[in-house]
Amino acid sequence: MVSQMKNKEKIEVEIRKTLDMFEQKESLPPNPYFYTRVQQRLNEKSENKSIVAGYLKPVFLSILLFINVATFVWYFDSTANYTAADNQEELIQYLSSDLNLNTNQSSIFLAE
Repeated sequence: MVSQMKNKEKIEVEIRKTLDMFEQKESLPPNPYFYTRVQQRLNEKSENKSIVAGYLKPVFLSILLFINVATFVWYFDSTANYTAADNQEELIQYLSSDLNLNTNQSSIFLAE
């Protein structure tokens, strides 16, 4: 029984020492090469991304440029002439001619 008490006391003493070590922590000196290794890993990752971006950026730029030129040509090469309606009756005439409506159906557009 006495030996059990001594063992428990030893265990408690060791636990107390361990807990005291957490309270009395000392700061460790930083590894002088840590920052260099982190920078190297970041640079490697950015190099991998830049290779992919180096190929994809010109492709996307070319596609965007082609779409813009096609839209420009389509917009200015259009043969249809669009005119603005000066009043409500002209608008109804334009709409009825575009939609092939007869006079009975065009009266729906009149807002009275």
